[in-house]
Amino acid sequence: MCSKNRSEIADFLKLYLVFESSMLKLPLDEFMQQVIDGGITAFQLRDKNVSARKRVENGKKAAEFCRGNNIPFIANDRIDIARILAADGVHLGDKDIPLDIAKNEFGEFFYGYSCNNSDDVGYAAAYGAAYTGIGPIFDTSTKRDLREILDKEKIRELTSASYIPSVGIGGINKTNAESLKNTGLNGIAVVSAICASENPYRETRILRELVEDL
Repeated sequence: MCSKNRSEIADFLKLYLVFESSMLKLPLDEFMQQVIDGGITAFQLRDKNVSARKRVENGKKAAEFCRGNNIPFIANDRIDIARILAADGVHLGDKDIPLDIAKNEFGEFFYGYSCNNSDDVGYAAAYGAAYTGIGPIFDTSTKRDLREILDKEKIRELTSASYIPSVGIGGINKTNAESLKNTGLNGIAVVSAICASENPYRETRILRELVEDL
């Protein structure tokens, strides 16, 4: 997966699921089958509300579904967990291991990088991030260290500042996803909109249809 080109990366960013098991209303196996059938295009194991042991257990199950359906499996923050689970990629932010060090020391992964301003985007581009996560776009309760919420003009500014594909994140759901049209985003990343749903297949299907028109 590290050798994927820009177009292939842009494609898998369409509907990027950021996973939190504490939100699930269904058993993990059932949830995974529903979101895959519904059309997620990438899966990130964040799962910050559980122990590292439980995160690895959940990750092993989720990774099997992803590998069997050619969906990129990405670990959030933890390169050790990414190695244990043979992840395709790792997503980092400004409080994690520096991107340049991670790329040099652990080059078997592709890397995503969270961006909230032009400095972040410049850093991501300079040190070889495969994609950027632009946000937060809307108010969200799933991340406590919330940075400045970005309006459409700011999103356009950041997506146009670099050739790197980008995915929007932060409070995105089926009621507001359409407002992100023509912002330069290649897709959306969602957490509670799918993870907390009673019917993950239905919500995934709706969101996948919406992102086709971004």
